Amino acid sequence: MTIFLLLALLEVVFPVAPGESIQNALDQASAQDTVLLLPGIHSGTGDHLAIINGEQNGVILLGSPQSPSSVILEGGSLDQCILLVDGVSAGAVSLSTVIRGVTFSNGNSGTYPFGGGMRLDNASPAVDLCIFDNCEAENGGGVYVWKGEPSFTGCIFESCQSDFAGAGLYLYNSSSTVRNCRFMACSSGDDGGGIFLYHSSPEIHNCLFKDGWANDDGAGIYCYSLSFPDVGFCTFTGGNANGNGAAVYFRVQCGGEIHDNIITSNFINGFFEQGGADPYFSHNCVWNNVGGNYGNLPDPTGQDGNIEQDPLLISDWYLSCTAAGQPLQSPCIDTGSTEVQVAGFEDLFWTRTDSIFDTGTADMGFHHGPPSEWLSIENYVADPLPSLVVSPSPTYGRLILYCGGNFLEGAQVFDMNGRVVCSTGSVAEEMQLNLPEDIPSGVYLARTKVQGIWFTAKLVLIRR
Repeated sequence: MTIFLLLALLEVVFPVAPGESIQNALDQASAQDTVLLLPGIHSGTGDHLAIINGEQNGVILLGSPQSPSSVILEGGSLDQCILLVDGVSAGAVSLSTVIRGVTFSNGNSGTYPFGGGMRLDNASPAVDLCIFDNCEAENGGGVYVWKGEPSFTGCIFESCQSDFAGAGLYLYNSSSTVRNCRFMACSSGDDGGGIFLYHSSPEIHNCLFKDGWANDDGAGIYCYSLSFPDVGFCTFTGGNANGNGAAVYFRVQCGGEIHDNIITSNFINGFFEQGGADPYFSHNCVWNNVGGNYGNLPDPTGQDGNIEQDPLLISDWYLSCTAAGQPLQSPCIDTGSTEVQVAGFEDLFWTRTDSIFDTGTADMGFHHGPPSEWLSIENYVADPLPSLVVSPSPTYGRLILYCGGNFLEGAQVFDMNGRVVCSTGSVAEEMQLNLPEDIPSGVYLARTKVQGIWFTAKLVLIRR
């Protein structure tokens, strides 16, 4: 599925090749129009590469969701952040404004102290499947958010730096949503290697914090002054600081709900508080952190589902699972605080190496999610009636596809990396496919077209 099929559903498309002006395209675009950034390196001079304000509210700034690293916004020659989203000067910027599938590289706030890759001034766009790579600022190396309620979904903050606070993300008086993101090797010269919160109460769910660094406190999240985040289903590992708090550092009348997380193998204590904090801990696995698991906070282990056991993480932060072929079962499997439906993991997320989706009681910690390639396949969550039926599932290799007696116009089967493993161009009411013998057990996605509409369904392959 190419990106152009997605664009067919949109109104007006303004393609921008490297070397052409992104700002000119944005100035011509209206709500629901798309500014399509073509692959390559987009660079420029001046304060910013582009500015989105209320006049462009509802515009989609689109790179490549399948390959964000192929569309690069380069900030090395700019005086401030790469992209400014201004919700103050010309009206509001809401979640209908989408920034998707783009890499922000080498952004620097320059003499302005806020935001290296992106700065959001009282703006609330949806930022999806973006990479913030080696971006730097005094505050908010990757992104600085001043007020507003933006959402960040499926983003990667990698090797970002801040001189003072929030190497990956700085939230000031903001209740943002941060989901399915990775904060990798981000380092702060003071506090908050991954995220810094000031008067902010965001939802931070299903995120991975790896190898964060803070010269003072809070290698993962620094929670400051009336901030009450909901931090759930995250994994914190490899964090370090000269002070305290590999996972969350609480300072001055802070708290929030800290639940269903894995905090393990960090080089300082997991949690710490200063100046009055009262977080609530539920169903966390906290183990093997240098200097203690809960620092100077009361240890809740043994209460409200909190455990202190080896989570048995294996390569790429999966959970060891006997059903997936590992010799030991992680104590974090099926021990979360809620069901997968409530956690938002139903049919889409997994912690096992064989990509079998999490079901029943949710597992603790970070869950792998659908690869970006899946996001270009229409209706992969829910199909219009009649639905596509794939049987048998589980299967040992032979499939039958059926969709309410309608003619199926070809079929494809994708693996969890979005690669086509099997396809046919035939047309029939009932389609038969034989999966290749060399593909492993796991979850796959079948897709077919009926009367111009794509239908999809998942299936499970079992190898004897």
